[in-house]
Amino acid sequence: TPEPAASATPNGLATATPARAPTPSVGTVIPWQEVAVGDCIVVPEEDTFGELRRVPCDTRHGGEVFALVDHPGPLAAFPDDHFSSFAAERCTPEFKAWTGTELDDQDVLDMWWLHPTWEGWVEGDRQVTCYLVLVDGTNMYSSYRGNP
Repeated sequence: TPEPAASATPNGLATATPARAPTPSVGTVIPWQEVAVGDCIVVPEEDTFGELRRVPCDTRHGGEVFALVDHPGPLAAFPDDHFSSFAAERCTPEFKAWTGTELDDQDVLDMWWLHPTWEGWVEGDRQVTCYLVLVDGTNMYSSYRGNP
């Protein structure tokens, strides 16, 4: 059985990928499903992947996980077009709880999410991972928890 993989999706309808620096050699490579709230991650350059690099938040990173939510969808219906609205509905309140500010009031931070691929969905994976990034696509060097 292949490893379930994930896809990274930006907030809204934009398809641009933020600029990313080379992958740091610090941290730990983990299966994407093992990421936890509060983890700082190197955002993969690939559209589909099975692993992420988790790094200390005081080192260069592209994303900070602020919520994990399970999609309730049935096995037969892969919600590819629905992940965007689901993430906006479920991740946005968590963004405010994590940062202390509304997403719409932000000019520094934006929200992205990871969701299972069709193959992962068929195997029962429903986790949507909400993470924040800097609007300008540069790397972060600290956590933004309670620090907008």
